[in-house]
Formats: sequence, C-alpha cells, structure tokens
Amino acid sequence: MTRVMMTATRVMTTATRTIAIEVENKPGELARIVNLFAARGVNIKSLTVDATGDGSVSSCRVVIEGDARIADQLVRLLDKQVRVLSARECPAGPAKQTEERTA
Repeated sequence: MTRVMMTATRVMTTATRTIAIEVENKPGELARIVNLFAARGVNIKSLTVDATGDGSVSSCRVVIEGDARIADQLVRLLDKQVRVLSARECPAGPAKQTEERTA
C-alpha cells in the first residue's frame, strides 16, 4: 500500500518496504537491530529471523511502512553495525497502490 503524506514543505510517498539483513548469530544482536528502528520512530510491521547454514549467521527480514529516504537511512545504519554482515532493501513487487491525502 502506498500513501502520500503532504506536509508544509514536501510530499512524501510511503510504501511497504522490506529490508534483508544478515547478522552474526550472537546474543543481543536482534535487540540492537530493533532498537535502530525504534530510535528513528519506525514501526516494524513484520519481523522474520532464521538461522542459516551452520547457525553462525542469522537472516532477518524486516517489513516497515516508510519512504525511500527512511529505508536507505536504515540500510546505511545497519551496514555500520559491527556484527551485521549485509543489509539491503529488497525490490518491491507489483503492489496495489492507493493514495491518502492529509493536510
């Protein structure tokens, strides 16, 4: 779902976005990742975590509602974390789009 939010200075288009993260499977890492989102006021719609291969790496998928700027900022911040091996935004598939205008 896509929403258009109008502010006094700009128009932001928000959409559902998925961020894929690979992180070392260590105690407290998921809490660190979730806190990055909370510190920026981003609500997590869905969170999936699975161990990969031998269990030393976890694969996370985080679904959020936000604009491209927020998703890019989160990916950059995640990439700076010591135990995060990779972070990227997954390409969006075909989505049903609606517009909602607020003043």
